[in-house]
Amino acid sequence: KEQGRGFISEYTFEDLNCTEVFPGDLVMSRLNKPIGRACIIPNLGHRIIVAVDNVILRPNQNFERQFLLHVMNSDGYSTYTDLISRGATMQRISRGQLGNINIPAPSPQEQTQIAAYLDYKTGLIDSIIAQKEDLIQKLKEQRQAIINEAITKGLNPDVKLKDSGIEWLGDIPEHWEVKKLKYVVDCNKNTLADKYEEDFNINYIEIGNVSIDKGIEKTEGYKYSEAPSRAKRIVKTNDVIISTVRTYLKAITTITEEYNDYIASTGFAVLTATKISHQFLSLITQSDSFIDDIISKSVGVSYPAI
Repeated sequence: KEQGRGFISEYTFEDLNCTEVFPGDLVMSRLNKPIGRACIIPNLGHRIIVAVDNVILRPNQNFERQFLLHVMNSDGYSTYTDLISRGATMQRISRGQLGNINIPAPSPQEQTQIAAYLDYKTGLIDSIIAQKEDLIQKLKEQRQAIINEAITKGLNPDVKLKDSGIEWLGDIPEHWEVKKLKYVVDCNKNTLADKYEEDFNINYIEIGNVSIDKGIEKTEGYKYSEAPSRAKRIVKTNDVIISTVRTYLKAITTITEEYNDYIASTGFAVLTATKISHQFLSLITQSDSFIDDIISKSVGVSYPAI
């Protein structure tokens, strides 16, 4: 990853005693998991330096850099570097520890053969993964198209249509009505009170852990006294939660029984169906057209919100 497009002067380069990185250099990260992950620098078309927590490795004639790359990106290697790393907030491995790690050392000829074999095999697997990801993306698009069609046109392809008067809805079946969301749902109906004991336990749902594709990926457990200040929204089974901040990230899902009475961030709107099917509400909030409408009404630059 290139972190920014900043430049330093030749004077600063010399003054800080920077080491220039060249295409073909092996670079390893000493910071954050997986610690010790490595890459070979490509030709980026300009001179390069790296952050201080990256180590530049230039193997001698006894080692094939592509072989070392595979060693340093292997599970066993990263498991070991994780064990010997230190740090409370950010795990890091020292240069001394790095230099003392034992690695396999077959002959240079064998290293070349192993690296070529792994490049070929992993290349095949990467190609299959890319094809699968492309298929998954197409299926996601098809899923959205089916949802959009069903929630705006219904299931009868021959039904008479009328103009809904709503830009994102377009034409809808003649016998359908259009109602404002606030007339068919309760919004943020249940809020965590300020009267719990300090050691009262809550399960917290943060925006970054929610997506349309995967639902709720994880939650955090807190004592009431230690919970984030934004942990206020109580969610119930069949509620729909939708992020009102940066909605384009699609932190939207329906609460299942597993998460009943959990606490969600105030960055969510919690919608409880009252005069609408909760299943239908769930599908509406997942549709691209609905999300695009929210985005168009959001205000702000860094954190657009509605």
